[in-house]
Amino acid sequence: MQKEVALKAVDDALLLNGYQEKSDNWDKNIQEYLKCVFIDFPAPYCAAFVKFRFIQAAKHFNFSLSEEFMKLNGWCPSWGVYAKKHNIWISMGEARLNPSLIKKGYVVLFYGQAKERLYHAGLVISSTKDGVWTIEANTSDTTGVNVDGEGIYRKFRRWNSLGKFGGFIKSY
Repeated sequence: MQKEVALKAVDDALLLNGYQEKSDNWDKNIQEYLKCVFIDFPAPYCAAFVKFRFIQAAKHFNFSLSEEFMKLNGWCPSWGVYAKKHNIWISMGEARLNPSLIKKGYVVLFYGQAKERLYHAGLVISSTKDGVWTIEANTSDTTGVNVDGEGIYRKFRRWNSLGKFGGFIKSY
């Protein structure tokens, strides 16, 4: 994926910071997000939002995203499988040891011990020695990882909030 596409995806997502759902996981915008991951009913939309932002940014640059990327669905574990298959995965442990590996426009995936899987996605704004700034959908404006929140928010995530098997997808 082109760097310009990833950067535009984040910049466009940031324009939506503070957006709140009109109804639970279902309004005109969320329907558009979910459509790109083949869902036509109210559902969690964090990964759909990420994919939608990449699609829109790619259109802006007249860039074609890979067929395999376009087949990604809204289930976060499938994003992890995709990243590992293409050797574009950076584990939370690697990121914590070397925050400079994590770039604006990468995808962040959170792992939940209770669910024993990747369960939430967002876009990276920047990283620091203490964690990562993100823009996430289907979350809340609180500090915790609320994966069924009411909107789109810019958040600071400490490394451990990504979970033991959380990590990042390199998008360029």
